Amino acid sequence: MNSSYHYLSMDSLAGFPGDPTSKSFPILGGGFLSSGLLFLIIGIILEVVLPIWMQRKDNMDTKIKPLMLIWSGLLFGINGAGFMVTLALTDMGRNTLNCNPNNNDLLLNVIRHSGYCYFLLKFLDFGRILFAVLRKRNHQSSLFCFLQSSLIIWLIQSVVYFRPDGIVQFIAIIDTVLGCFTNSYYILAAAKYFDKKSWKKRLVLLQMTGYSLLVLHSAWFLIQPSCRQHVLVLYVQAMYGASSFLFFSIRYSNLIFSAESVDKSFKSM
Repeated sequence: MNSSYHYLSMDSLAGFPGDPTSKSFPILGGGFLSSGLLFLIIGIILEVVLPIWMQRKDNMDTKIKPLMLIWSGLLFGINGAGFMVTLALTDMGRNTLNCNPNNNDLLLNVIRHSGYCYFLLKFLDFGRILFAVLRKRNHQSSLFCFLQSSLIIWLIQSVVYFRPDGIVQFIAIIDTVLGCFTNSYYILAAAKYFDKKSWKKRLVLLQMTGYSLLVLHSAWFLIQPSCRQHVLVLYVQAMYGASSFLFFSIRYSNLIFSAESVDKSFKSM
């Protein structure tokens, strides 16, 4: 029964079997259904159970700020190391611009295991939602943040599950760069090193640029006949990039217009 669900969730969607070595990795090898079940459990805890529990508790903002700073520093280090490793494994990113398979078994094995480690570490991104709940700052956008974190993990899972070389490594470059900038912003903002509002706009613009590059990268290689073995990964990448770009476009608009309009409406009352 497990093998039939496994085959339905990944192999049949792509039209060909996944990488035999990657299939042996715990959680990742179980396909979309196993990770989806894990997301469901995490989602119920973060979006339902904890918010209800926090209704009877005081805001933990002051207590957890040091932990948030350490957490952001940890994620900054992980993304920085991931970026350097990805550049080394992709010949400074050049291999992400062609569909030629990697015939170096040793290098491919290193890419597999590096990708699997990154897949597991991406679950740490859910910590940002946990902190928002504990600070009673969870709102409607936290649900999208949860879905976005789930989708990027699914994307990395599909990258590693199916031969993780060539163009599919492009997501690792974009994601680690954005991760470095996002977490450095959180660290500097917590230290009150700069004006938070003005730099948030710059960060959101950078995120929009990164996600638009993902969509363009996917669209270009989806029409290349030599890239058909990566079609499922490219579709997931395009969906992730497009949805994230739309969300951050709305967020950027809100940053520009919402605060001013709210202030004016209150002054006129």
